[in-house]
Amino acid sequence: MTMYVLIENKPEGKVTASLIGWPDITAQGGTEAEAVSALRRSFSAQLRDAKVIPLP
Repeated sequence: MTMYVLIENKPEGKVTASLIGWPDITAQGGTEAEAVSALRRSFSAQLRDAKVIPLP
């Protein structure tokens, strides 16, 4: 499954990563790689007891 991530450089030197279409799943880091890694962990935690299915 391909997901798209919005990367934003914040003025305070942080980078925010947000999962497009999932407004509650965001993460911050000092670099883009850190933010994306944290986002991946957050998304995995969200799906630990759930799943995504297609809805025709």
